Amino acid sequence: MIALWSLIGVALAQCEVSLPSVPVGERWTDTVAIEEDDIDCRLVDLGDVTRVRIPALKGVIRQWDDSRVRFGRERLVRVGGRWMVELPEWREGDRLKLKLTVEADDAGSLWSGPRQPLGPPDRIEVVWATDGDPVFGADGTVSMRTTHVWSSRTGPGTFIAFSPADTETKACEAETSSVLEIQPFGCAVSLEEGAEGSVSISWMREGAGLSHEWRLAEGQSLRLDGATVSSSASIDPDGVAKGPGVVVVHLESVGGLTVEAVALEEVEVAAKLVSIPEPGLGLRFKGRQLDDGLVRDILSLVQEQVQNGSRRGGHPLKARPLMDVRRSGWATPWEQALLLSRYLGQVKLDAEAFPVRPAASGRAVPGAPEGYTHAVVHVRSGDNSFWLEPHCRTCAAGEISPGLWGGQVFSTKRDRMPEGPQSRR
Repeated sequence: MIALWSLIGVALAQCEVSLPSVPVGERWTDTVAIEEDDIDCRLVDLGDVTRVRIPALKGVIRQWDDSRVRFGRERLVRVGGRWMVELPEWREGDRLKLKLTVEADDAGSLWSGPRQPLGPPDRIEVVWATDGDPVFGADGTVSMRTTHVWSSRTGPGTFIAFSPADTETKACEAETSSVLEIQPFGCAVSLEEGAEGSVSISWMREGAGLSHEWRLAEGQSLRLDGATVSSSASIDPDGVAKGPGVVVVHLESVGGLTVEAVALEEVEVAAKLVSIPEPGLGLRFKGRQLDDGLVRDILSLVQEQVQNGSRRGGHPLKARPLMDVRRSGWATPWEQALLLSRYLGQVKLDAEAFPVRPAASGRAVPGAPEGYTHAVVHVRSGDNSFWLEPHCRTCAAGEISPGLWGGQVFSTKRDRMPEGPQSRR
């Protein structure tokens, strides 16, 4: 294979691979290698989804200790209008090789010319449906159709909107005379000089979850149909919520069929299951005195073993088996908190992990697992107790991020963090 050094563009934030121009109807297959020492390749940009398809992808990361991480097309994701490869295990000094196949994509003339985003919609309309008893998740029976409506757009111009990565565009309409080009990833609308009217785009998410969150700006509205929901937001009898504000809903029924509120129980049961088998702390801690120094060293161990990372589309409360987490070299905040709590338990400390929704995110309806993007560990030692946040690399033992004080907790044992810092209580 030929290493195409001249095709590689590097940025501090991410790797960007400049692919060769491929005529429509032809393919390009080759290998690119990235071996710079000081770049961050946790996201590798492979180009515009409106111009190329990536039907085949294989890669290998050569890590600092000369170990190898191999992956395939499952790491390829669409982020807006870009193809990205996700490598959350990437660390500075790693090396990367990608073997990929590229096909030119003729998405249509509107996608190839000058275009501008439609921007935030004026209205969001959501309709749920279920094929049989409601079952949620990737292989579930519940679907969720979302429509964004822009009340007025004025030509001339070509306007585009991308659907979320895990959905497929189903419809696109414009009130005035226009040209439309619909693709699975979005819609392009061309309006003539003087044309003015509404534009809408709809997409479908199969295997929808049992809770959802929207952040509405001033003047935006959200309409919910096909389900009954519980929410801490103000939703009128017609199922309409108006911005500004955060709207978190938890489904109570879909299509007239009752939905069981089981998320709290499922997360707590899963937290126990992912710990079997439990990662061992190691002999270097055997016989150590139980003191602050031991806690600091165990916290440091977790932060050395796994770096902060995540995958798009992954739920922040869905943890992988902890043995896999440690082996991968990266972890979400919830996975790090679970790993730290298990290690502390092995030195006979009473430690428990809790997911936290930051206070600035607003209050979610109880039982809805939305927005719990952080996690902490509560440790009890005799008459004392303290908090740890392994995800925070600047927080010492006994400290957590200021934004988590007063945050909502997803647990059957407590529902809120203390309102202020207390290193020992």
